[in-house]
Formats: sequence, C-alpha cells, structure tokens
Amino acid sequence: MTFYLHIGMPKTGTTTIQAFLERNRDLLASRGVIVPRATGSQNHRKLTAYALDDTELDHTRRMLGLLSADKVAQFRLKLDRKLSAEAAGWPAGNSIVVSGENMSQLRQPAELMRLRDLLSPLTAGQIKVVIYLRRQDLFYLSSYSQHIKAGGTRHWSEMVGDAKKRLYDYTRFLKPWAEHFGEANIVVRPFERSQFAKQDLLSDFLSVIGLDGELSGFDIPETQNQSLDAQTAEYLRLMNPQFPRYIDDVVNLSRRELVRAMEAISTGPKLRMAPEFAHSFLSQFSGSNAEVARRYLGREDGFLFREKPDDCGESAPQLSVDQAISISAKLWAFKNPVVASGSSDAPADGDADGRG
Repeated sequence: MTFYLHIGMPKTGTTTIQAFLERNRDLLASRGVIVPRATGSQNHRKLTAYALDDTELDHTRRMLGLLSADKVAQFRLKLDRKLSAEAAGWPAGNSIVVSGENMSQLRQPAELMRLRDLLSPLTAGQIKVVIYLRRQDLFYLSSYSQHIKAGGTRHWSEMVGDAKKRLYDYTRFLKPWAEHFGEANIVVRPFERSQFAKQDLLSDFLSVIGLDGELSGFDIPETQNQSLDAQTAEYLRLMNPQFPRYIDDVVNLSRRELVRAMEAISTGPKLRMAPEFAHSFLSQFSGSNAEVARRYLGREDGFLFREKPDDCGESAPQLSVDQAISISAKLWAFKNPVVASGSSDAPADGDADGRG
C-alpha cells in the first residue's frame, strides 16, 4: 500500500486535481485508489489544520473554527480517531491519495513530524510526497493573483523582493520534506504541459499515483481557480479594503461572492512580466532549479523547466477610470442577469417595486 500525499503548491492545478478526485471517488476506488473522507470533502485541508503548530491561526483553521489551542487539541483527537476508523476499512493492497492545497505551507520540523506520525500508522507501505513545481516567474504572477483574491492590497511592484523566500527556492523548500519523508519518496513534477504525461495535468497525476493516465470514463472537471487578468486584479486590489477577508475572526462570505464574480468576468490579458525582467528574475533560481532536476528527477543536464518566457511584452496591473467603470458594469450584469438582459420582467423606471 502506497500513500500519496499531494502537497498542493499554490497555482499548480491543485483545485482541479481535488475536484477530479472528489467527482471520481467511486471509480477510483474500483481501480484500487482510495480517496479518504475524514480528511475533508474535496480539499483535504484538515491535514494542514492538524499539523500546524498549536498557536498558528491561518485561513484553514479560521474556516474550521479552530480559534484556540483547546479547540485544536480536540480537533486533532477527533481527526485521528476518524481517520483510523476509516483506514480499518481500506482494502489491502489499495493505494491512498490525499490532496491539500495548503500543506505546502508546513515548514517547521514539528509540523512535518506531526503530519508524518498521523499518516504512518495508516499504511504498511511508504508515503510518497507529490508536488508540482511551476517556473518561478509564472508562479510569482499567479501567486500575486491569488494574493489579491485572498484580500491582499499590496501592488505587485512591492512584492518582487518576496520572491527570494523559501517558497521560490525549490531546493530549500523541498529539503525539510525530504528530511522527514525520505528524499527517494519526494515525487517532483514540473508544471509544464509539454512535460505532463499525454500533455495533460490529470493524466499526469493519474500516472503518478499508479494508474495508466487514461482519462476515458472519468468525470473531468473544468479548470478551477484560474488567475485574474491584469485589469481585474488591480480593480479587486483597490476594492479589497472594503471587503475584508474576516469580520471578527469569521470568514466574510460576501467577499467570497465578490471573488467568484471577479473570476467570472476576468477575460482580458493575464499578468505578464516584461521579457528581460522575467529572464533576470529566473536567473536567481537557476542553481536551485538545476539541483532539483539532478536530485529528484535524475536529470544530469540540470533542466527542471523546458519552456522559456515569451516575448509578448509586459501586462502589468493597471487601471484607468474607463476600465474601472467597464468592470463595474460587468459586475452589475453578472449579479443581475435578468435586469442586465433587458427582460420585460424588469421594473419600469420610477416603479421600484415593479407593480406600477
């Protein structure tokens, strides 16, 4: 039995993979792959909430209402019991797969040990840590979009310096995972279509977890959690102070609706670095990328990514008054589709209640 632990590096198709696993739970089970239920319905975020240090209060714990150390302790006991009970019913010889898009934020030795110690008794085999890595310039741009969707207010020009953090240096990022789960158990997949099995992310993931990568018969979800375009990202950034992510430590649901609407109307050019800046940006990580390619993929040529930045010029987050008005109109149409379509059912001018 192999336990596949997909630690979802941000913006590497994690939400799409999770939707696929949830939709095809029964079919996967018939093919010898179990997707647990105790760890979460789609995003197995409960594993992150379990592993984080006692005092950490991130978005996942807020969503689960784990606002104190006592609640965290009770949650851990409950999850341990539920997961052990579920594991008792897993057929011998089956593989297990979980996917948590926030597990990549685990970095402290105690956190990784806590996660390993929770999962190790559930399998007589090995735990494989699966991670997709995105070329750093693209990762930066998509992470900026995610930062805005999560309520951030910083302009991207203020965040470039953050790119030297552990998350972008992949050798540094992978080191603690290799130390706690074994270097041979780290499965690195470059997030490039040309390097996917059958040039498809879901086919690639199936091949990683021991299936043949054939998607025939599976329920395929649409691409999930796509990045905002440049104008919409800037519009939302300026709106974010009016729609805080939390109100009195509770997730602001109206903000969730705003983000959903922004994603729906975001159809313009995506954020893009100027070519010369993208090449300069990537040069910071060339040594680290080569080390990852050699150590985890056995590539003596040191190439982790095959694709290069395009030469289409820069698409930076910026917004004119006319563009802001246009986005506002699209938001109104999205939230009021009947009125926006000019339906005869809409109230006439001056008849606010529509009754005359």
